[in-house]
Amino acid sequence: MSGEDGLAAALAAHGLPPVPVPQRLAARVRGQGGAAWGTRRPPVALHRLRWYLEELEQRPPGEYLLLGPSGHGMASRWLHLYLVHEPLALFLQCAQADALSSRPDPAGRLRARVEAAGELVRAVGEAREAGRLPEWARLEVVASEPAGESWRVAGVEDPPEPGAPADAIAAAADWVRGLAR
Repeated sequence: MSGEDGLAAALAAHGLPPVPVPQRLAARVRGQGGAAWGTRRPPVALHRLRWYLEELEQRPPGEYLLLGPSGHGMASRWLHLYLVHEPLALFLQCAQADALSSRPDPAGRLRARVEAAGELVRAVGEAREAGRLPEWARLEVVASEPAGESWRVAGVEDPPEPGAPADAIAAAADWVRGLAR
């Protein structure tokens, strides 16, 4: 199974809703070994978020999607959803439910974060299509339980102040929706 069906199956296996991935990316999704799905093989373990952020800044990899679990051991399992598709670079890491987790409702939180990510992807697409988000702009969002939350806009005059709010996805989506005003 590959393409959109493979992505939908991978998300469903984690009890997650579909994410509105651009068609040309969704068509390239393949199993990448283990439980990872994406348009490219993960160059390093998905939990090494800093590596992926440095790659984006130092040697932009082009557009890609990666989805899969990764962590440092039994009690540290995170689901990762990385979507780099101009003008959005979204890096989501959220705890998975497991028998050792002391986190409140990790499955519900994960589902809510993926749904919010889907809303952000739609909002960015609509803003770009309507010409409210310049072609050269890039919205970078990090929504990571282990590493923290941040967002910034690169490539625009007078960008919004970068932030580290409690919910970077919601803050970035609010900024995108505000472009319509």
